[in-house]
Amino acid sequence: MKVRTIADTLVTYGTLASALVLPITVLVWARSYMVSDRFLRVNEGWALVAGCNNGEVVLWAAPTHPHLRDYRHRSRDASWGWSNRQAFVRMRARETFWFLGFAHAEAYTVPWRDIPVTGKAMGFVVPLWFINLIAAILPLRLLSRNMQTSAEFLAQRTAEGVGAS
Repeated sequence: MKVRTIADTLVTYGTLASALVLPITVLVWARSYMVSDRFLRVNEGWALVAGCNNGEVVLWAAPTHPHLRDYRHRSRDASWGWSNRQAFVRMRARETFWFLGFAHAEAYTVPWRDIPVTGKAMGFVVPLWFINLIAAILPLRLLSRNMQTSAEFLAQRTAEGVGAS
């Protein structure tokens, strides 16, 4: 197979996957302003906390005791205006970075009160607008390419019609 054929195939499948994922991520984005979800998984010495609220996805990871095992989900009404930036301040995160909704923090706790942490926790925040933008790139590229092709096709048909008269 030629490299160009493989690249076209990958772009086609990527476009299909993006077109399927985009409506789901838009619904998750809209839901995040109404419901705040948080998932906890503790296994094999690691505590992972993932959450989605107010247009942000947050992920925390921290080492914990190897014998702990837990999985929980908490869902509650979202607090309007609450951002993970305030959670970083409340948790007294030592090192924080925040820019355009993207964030990184380091602390010695995770946002779940009864999980003992044995080392430094790392937290990351990604805004859902960015995830939606990434998911929309390939379908928009295909749509714009087809619109351009349609315009060229119509121009060619018009030129053919003028020449035939």
